[in-house]
Amino acid sequence: MNSFDKFLHLLEASMPEPTFLGWFHLFCLTIMFGSCFFIYKNKETLNKEKINKILFLIGIALIIGETYKQLINSFNYNDGNPYYEYNWTRFPFQFCSTPIYLIPLAVILKKGKIYDTILCFLATFSVFGGLSVMIYPTNVFGTTIGTNIYTMLLHASMVFVGFTLLISKSVELNYKTIKKGSIIFIIILIIALILNISYHFIGDSSNSFNMFYISPYEKSTFPVLGWMHNKLPYIFILLTYFGVFLLATCVIMFSAKRCLIKSKK
Repeated sequence: MNSFDKFLHLLEASMPEPTFLGWFHLFCLTIMFGSCFFIYKNKETLNKEKINKILFLIGIALIIGETYKQLINSFNYNDGNPYYEYNWTRFPFQFCSTPIYLIPLAVILKKGKIYDTILCFLATFSVFGGLSVMIYPTNVFGTTIGTNIYTMLLHASMVFVGFTLLISKSVELNYKTIKKGSIIFIIILIIALILNISYHFIGDSSNSFNMFYISPYEKSTFPVLGWMHNKLPYIFILLTYFGVFLLATCVIMFSAKRCLIKSKK
């Protein structure tokens, strides 16, 4: 076994698959909520410069983590010898993968309308995506230590970044922020739909390619959307998907506003 083989095996160090409310899940939840509490207690010290530093550090961590994930998912073994074959079904453009692109873009821009719109998305829609997985992490755990750590880092950072932006008032706590966040959400939704349709016609039909789990050709793993598949027109699936995210985003915004009001009393 050469040095490269040893490196690959090191990256694929295994562990028992974590369970819902098991020690690993609870540990990650504790870290996430503890980090948010720390930010809440120090919210008065947050300024634009510190916010951008937080985004920079998290952006770097996510890029490294996703590179690692793609690397180990693309190497296979033939009689113990590794060979590279990219797995397009693991292409990083699920909803919860979007911060990997948006956070570094925000760091590069630092200011301007696009920067503000990205922050609005990260403070609203992105929070719901991350929080839903952190609370009920179905189908995200595996037996590889590194990927389990990374998936928790990714989803916890979505909550942490959004909470930080809301509690620091880096975005307005009103419907305008939700409206701006919706722009990004619709854009990435369209990109995911284009990818799904394109793969259906030019990709390997034996593989399940389902970005955002809204492919017209694949049954969604989301309970309600899965039930709607082949029962209702596809447009209803898209509208339901958008509506659930929009409703959750409104709840998050209302909760953040109430939290800040109470903290002033």
